[in-house]
Amino acid sequence: MLSVGIIICTYQRPDKLRSLIKNILHANSVPNEIIIVDASPETYQVGPDGQGVQVIKSNHANQPYQRYVGYLAAKSDILLYLDDDMEIVHPNYIQVVLNIFAQRPQLSGVALHFTNKQHINALSDIPTSNLFRKNGMFKRLKNKLSGYPDLPAGQLGWCGNRGPQPKRGGFTQWLSGGAFAAKRNCLYQNFNFQLFDLFEQKKGMGEDALLGYTLHHQAPLYYHPELLFYHNDENESHYSLNHFLYARRVLFSRLFMSLEVQRLNQSSGCSAFLHFHWYSLFRIGGYVLNFLKHPDARRKNTLLGSIRGWLDTLSFKFERSEKRNPYWMHEAYLNINQ
Repeated sequence: MLSVGIIICTYQRPDKLRSLIKNILHANSVPNEIIIVDASPETYQVGPDGQGVQVIKSNHANQPYQRYVGYLAAKSDILLYLDDDMEIVHPNYIQVVLNIFAQRPQLSGVALHFTNKQHINALSDIPTSNLFRKNGMFKRLKNKLSGYPDLPAGQLGWCGNRGPQPKRGGFTQWLSGGAFAAKRNCLYQNFNFQLFDLFEQKKGMGEDALLGYTLHHQAPLYYHPELLFYHNDENESHYSLNHFLYARRVLFSRLFMSLEVQRLNQSSGCSAFLHFHWYSLFRIGGYVLNFLKHPDARRKNTLLGSIRGWLDTLSFKFERSEKRNPYWMHEAYLNINQ
């Protein structure tokens, strides 16, 4: 029978982490291992002693790197990644995950359904681009002109654009980071470790979608629609605390995501660059109109951050090799063995 390990990446949220660990230990299904990768400077008790919870201190507050540390430390066949603010809804969630892989042994991973318990959007304070409205003629223009079209269910496109997950379940090309499971032997194959560098520079985003797209190129990826978890998001995203830095990060990350899609598809030419700059033109144009209509500090900082993110891409050097892999693997094993 396949073994399941849970990996939780966390940073300075001990109360949420303790709540999740308690939730895991009191569910009907118990994982074979629980690994916490914690980038917090403090050390604190996360659960009862003797419960098989392994805590690894990360010297990088870098979520995709922390997930990689958990992957290297784990021994289980299936790795279930959970955000530290998740709550288990289905007491037999581990058996559900095992059944999915048993019924579809060809899968590389599974995107798991969760919903926000508080119905709060962590980025609700971020102004949005209003150049195109999503109805009638404006929606058709958006699909044809904006560089951010509505995609079919499960599809990942340029600039991190994604179609919705299939409502009744089905194959997909991307993951949502709050909860997903993957076969350990499929993870980090043909993976671009430059993503970790970008997170160190606070320029990276979209790590969940890119990890899913990488898995999708190893073997099929599936979306399971049954509700298994709540996401207890309380509007405290580290990304969104500063509107300028968040907008800069979003815009810059869209180029890397496009280049990764092109690399994994083994496409040639400059399509990713051209599409990104076309997309950026319309995104920034939307922020300009938004600011002119409702001028305030939030919209101004979002506009300026987007422009800065676009300017940063003009000097960006994309690495198509795995040359950063040895550095990050060395860092990970130092953390695991400390």
